[in-house]
Amino acid sequence: EPEVHILGEVEAGAGFGSGACCRWFVDVDSMWQHLGGHLEGQTQIDYPVDQDTCVWSHPLDVHLLCKGLQGWPRLLLQVWRMDEFGRLQLSGYGFTHIPNAPGSYELDIATWRPVGTLKEEIAAQFLGSTPQLRDIDLLFRKAWSDRCRLSTTSSGSVRVNIDLVMRNFQDHQ
Repeated sequence: EPEVHILGEVEAGAGFGSGACCRWFVDVDSMWQHLGGHLEGQTQIDYPVDQDTCVWSHPLDVHLLCKGLQGWPRLLLQVWRMDEFGRLQLSGYGFTHIPNAPGSYELDIATWRPVGTLKEEIAAQFLGSTPQLRDIDLLFRKAWSDRCRLSTTSSGSVRVNIDLVMRNFQDHQ
């Protein structure tokens, strides 16, 4: 059976301010089987000196078995920021498809967050409660039917370095 091995790191985030961390998820469909590594994780919170780029250098290592090409793996991201009172606030969501050819890749993933009503945005400024998605499937699975109705704003970018190793694909062409 064909296999995909994803190695790399969630390297850094820019545009989120100080005190940010990143939760990540490798999302696959039913045609894929998880063989090893972690399908999700979270970086540490970084307080950068320059106030713009958080350096996380968090490892990625996922080994998958491919039973069909539908549902190629995707990397889903959530960036959170800790304020001075220790509250976590959503800074952004993002996703990218994992490349489908072996090699090394440097991916810059744009992030966005939902924009709430005027009342919700004021509450976000003073109470630290930014609007969030109720259903994480809106990031990709329900994106075309539901996400297009959301009002959003861009919020920064996350750099991910990936080395992709593929095995036994030549036998299944």
